[in-house]
Formats: sequence, structure tokens, C-alpha cells
Amino acid sequence: MSYPFFQLSKKSGYAVRALFELVLKGTSAPVNVRRLAKAQDIPIRFLEIILNELKQGGFVLSVRGKSGGYLLAKPADEITVGQIIRFLEKNPESDAPSLEQPHPGEFIIKRLMDNVNDCISGICDNLTLEEMVKEYQTNQESFVSNYVI
Repeated sequence: MSYPFFQLSKKSGYAVRALFELVLKGTSAPVNVRRLAKAQDIPIRFLEIILNELKQGGFVLSVRGKSGGYLLAKPADEITVGQIIRFLEKNPESDAPSLEQPHPGEFIIKRLMDNVNDCISGICDNLTLEEMVKEYQTNQESFVSNYVI
């Protein structure tokens, strides 16, 4: 059984964090892959591979040159976490029917897990990058240090 949203892969987690960082920077200038990797503590080589895939999926644009880097390909309010995960986790093998005989009670667990997966998918499909950044910024404002002695 495969439940793609039940546990987020490192690849998808890194992708969401990198795109989150692009929105957080809020700049129209490209962001260097090294800055993204450092800001989100992502191995640079892995991030380069992920960003290349995200570019192929239409999530980011790359700009070459000394001041090059990555930009979102569309507005942050049009990119959902579900779209990112679904694009990166597409796995045709998981759609193949199993040849092994399932346990008689397996359908109960499958139905339960499908319902859980549907709920998680719904949350991811309705959460945009822009909403993630707004929530982060709101939380940051509420935790402003107060050094009154």
C-alpha cells in the first residue's frame, strides 16, 4: 500500500521549504541556490536537483549569470503544497495492481487509510505558499522578544 501524503519525503519537504523561502524573500530578483540552501539548511547538491525538477514542472524559473538564481514561475497564491508534492511524488509503479492475494481484512485498513489520505490531500491542496508565509510572519510577530528588565 502506498499513501503519498501520509509521510512526506525529504525531497518534497525540501521542495516546499525552498519555495517557501523564495516567497519569504519577497523579491523580484532571482535568489541564488546557495542562499536558499543555507537559509533552509538543505544540502545544496540535492536542492539543485529538486529545483531543476520544479523548473520542469513550471513552479520556478531559472536565471543564468552572476546575479542569477531562481524565481517563482507564478504567484505564490496560485501554488499549493498539494501541487508541489503531487508533481514530485508521481509514481506510476504505485498505480500498478498487486498480484499478491490481500488479507481478507485488508480492505478495511485500505479504506481507513484512503480516508486519512483524502483528508491530508485536501489540506495540502488548499494550502498555498502565500498562506504559509503569512502564517509564518504572523507567528514571528507574536514571538517578538521583550527585554524589559
